[in-house]
Amino acid sequence: MELSEPNTYQGGELNLYVSENPIRLPRTRGSMNMFPSFILHEVTSITEGKRWALVGWVSGPQLR
Repeated sequence: MELSEPNTYQGGELNLYVSENPIRLPRTRGSMNMFPSFILHEVTSITEGKRWALVGWVSGPQLR
């Protein structure tokens, strides 16, 4: 969950790689992004300010 206002930092983009071009997820304060952990993803470096986020994992049956 995004806890920082997007205009208070630079960088910190959450990207999912499900195809050739990454999907950039929203940075709106209060938005929650959920995706399976096996999807290749990254958060780019913060170049200015601070980005606060709440991160969690949910466990379930193992996928095969």
